[in-house]
Amino acid sequence: MHKFSPLHPIKKDYEKLTELVYGKLAWGPLFRDEKTDANKVLKNLDNNAEKYILESLKIMKIKPKNLKNLKVLDIGTGRHARFFAKHGAIVDHFYLSKDNVTNLNKWAKKNKKKN
Repeated sequence: MHKFSPLHPIKKDYEKLTELVYGKLAWGPLFRDEKTDANKVLKNLDNNAEKYILESLKIMKIKPKNLKNLKVLDIGTGRHARFFAKHGAIVDHFYLSKDNVTNLNKWAKKNKKKN
């Protein structure tokens, strides 16, 4: 029978790894210009969230102007949350990376969006 050591050292390493993967290596930080906070669209990469959201809305016959005051739940880096907030939706955002959530809250404050 094998005995495992207490979880706290593993938990600390797991938190560091989680922040690296979901914070530093996620879409948000990789494709957001740190100076302007704008999403960078890079050629030959699938990173244009706005394009896909607009295409999806078109399929659902929803105009971006009709997003105002709609409630949206976003779980992820915040790229989608920014799009919906820009169009007046009420967005609840959740993610594993504290940095991404902090950056989204800074963006919301700077752009006078409720956070």
